Amino acid sequence: MAKMYSATMIGNKTGESGQQVNKRLEKHGLIKKGDSGEWELTESGKQYGEKFDDNNGIGGTYARKWTTIKWNEEFTNEFIAAYKPE
Repeated sequence: MAKMYSATMIGNKTGESGQQVNKRLEKHGLIKKGDSGEWELTESGKQYGEKFDDNNGIGGTYARKWTTIKWNEEFTNEFIAAYKPE
């Protein structure tokens, strides 16, 4: 399986927060806020990214689940190479 990168992982390479990376991805039309307030892939974004369900591995009242969008390695490398700090 090819390596996939979350916005936080991309931000670690560019010196940005995951939130800043998500804002850039949104600006480029790759993600948008869904009705639930979570990021959703746009049709363009689906070419490069996938949604993954994740959890903290704990049961009971401490159980937490979330969805993470991760980007393929080729896209990630191009996105990082095109990064220009504002």
